[in-house]
Amino acid sequence: MHIDVVQLDSFCTRWLRKAKSHDGPYSREHIGSRIPKYSANTRSGTLNLAHSFDRFTSLYVAFSRVYTEVGKLLIAKGQVRPPRLGRYAPPPDRKTATSYVVDFYGLRTLQTEIQADEPCRTAVDALVDLIGNGHFYRHEDYETGAPDLSRDQRIARRAAQYDPKAILELIYQARCNLFHGTKVFEERQRILLDNMSTIVEFATRRILIRLKAELREV
Repeated sequence: MHIDVVQLDSFCTRWLRKAKSHDGPYSREHIGSRIPKYSANTRSGTLNLAHSFDRFTSLYVAFSRVYTEVGKLLIAKGQVRPPRLGRYAPPPDRKTATSYVVDFYGLRTLQTEIQADEPCRTAVDALVDLIGNGHFYRHEDYETGAPDLSRDQRIARRAAQYDPKAILELIYQARCNLFHGTKVFEERQRILLDNMSTIVEFATRRILIRLKAELREV
């Protein structure tokens, strides 16, 4: 296995910088908020919502690259099983994004660092509260379209303890809903996007540092 560390760093830096270009006061006013806010100015609200979507999307591109490379590294080191489809298949996306990447970094270490970082901690608290109080739901019965609230609640309870796997599971499912589900953009989504962006950026930057260090030793 060969991963170009310089190219990886350049790729992630570009996308993190792109996310930063969509930053602004609007992307901070929701951090830690528990109740969806609505903009009185429709034009301003729409513009800020677009920035929030673009910021989250850009950050997730960088995070996706990081966890994918982590998956490849763990397979090469024999720490996780290779995909069933063979050596040329990518590692399983959901498993890598929510579990392997945490195991690589260290669950307890990441949990402690999330709790120690005030913006990240308050963003997690807000995310848990939004889902726990039913402002948003992450899972649904695809046959009936009914929300799977019990599943959401189970994951939210773990996330409330700052379990990184549960937090990333909530974000991963939200990302799937945004990218693959029905595309409905609503102003109230800003609070969800802005808090998730804070968490994704935190995780990406921390894990990238460790990933680059390990790759240099391979």
